[in-house]
Amino acid sequence: MTGEDLRSFGIEPDAPDADEWRALIALARDAGASDEEIRHGVHARRLHVVPVARGLVAGREQLDLRTAASRAGLDDAFADRLWAALGLPADAGSNCSERDLPLFTHFAWLRELLGDDEALQSARAMGVATSQFADAEVAQVRALLEAPVREAGGTNADVAEVLLRLVDAVPRVQAALEVAHRHHIDVAGRRYSLWGSPPKEDSTTDCVVGFADIVGYTPLGEQLDASALDALLRRFEEGVARTATSEGARVVKLLGDEAMFVVGSPAEAAAIACALVSAPDLPELRVGLATGAVLTRGGDVFGSTVNLAARLVELAVPGQVLADPVTAGRLRGLDGVAVTSIGPRHVSGFEHDIEVHALTLDGA
Repeated sequence: MTGEDLRSFGIEPDAPDADEWRALIALARDAGASDEEIRHGVHARRLHVVPVARGLVAGREQLDLRTAASRAGLDDAFADRLWAALGLPADAGSNCSERDLPLFTHFAWLRELLGDDEALQSARAMGVATSQFADAEVAQVRALLEAPVREAGGTNADVAEVLLRLVDAVPRVQAALEVAHRHHIDVAGRRYSLWGSPPKEDSTTDCVVGFADIVGYTPLGEQLDASALDALLRRFEEGVARTATSEGARVVKLLGDEAMFVVGSPAEAAAIACALVSAPDLPELRVGLATGAVLTRGGDVFGSTVNLAARLVELAVPGQVLADPVTAGRLRGLDGVAVTSIGPRHVSGFEHDIEVHALTLDGA
């Protein structure tokens, strides 16, 4: 590569890092990057990720978002709304190719089947799930693969070589996601059948909502270093996944020091909640439970039942499970669970005081 070639990309041939730039440009060109892509990568100081980006999203035929979507029969306005619903920035739409056509074909089919609003709602759910997964993947790569290379004195070219190997793993990830997706569809269908929830056009169902949170998380976050805090959250997340995942239960989301789960029966909800607060390998927890109608939307649940469970966990003391009157009423008389009224409490966001009950497993 001549000095004039380097200057065309904004690099001085006698710069100390000129050889590194030459190696990065060679990698980018091998991946099929255009001179404009290379120039932009140099200017943004991110040329080392251009070969990876090309391997992930580029195809034989480069297309912009609207052109790719139009081949699936989608108009420009819907294509723009779909891209935003997926949580993808507008500038990423310039990186489309023929490899993206199955995405647009799927949503064209879904739009015809369910209408615009529901197709876009499905896109939002997909976007949230895949964005979270992708962010977790990138964070792992940065911490466990890129950081050691840099700490050992590796250059951007060395990092690019490591990252390029990961492109080959994408088909395996896609195959694994397909398997997990099929199993989750099966489990979700059986869960609603187990709950005895009839399908409703307003997407509501009756269930028990639970919130569990780590006691004293804020001061812990100030006391622990990043590694210890990460270990604490891993223990919490693993414990919740182990305890609150069954045929009749689902972890809806993890919010740092808090987890939200839904369960079909109050008895199983009480068992999960009591197991969480008594687990010796988990940080100190507290749990709130409420039973009632919820709106299911985009994989999340909403409504006053959710709000009540979230407020009850705030009232609980360390190691305590608190429940609303509906949950407590359905548990009374059942073997294995002790229900104790602790009296009416003011619950933020609710007009009237609510009779709050503490739950324990008999013999605990």
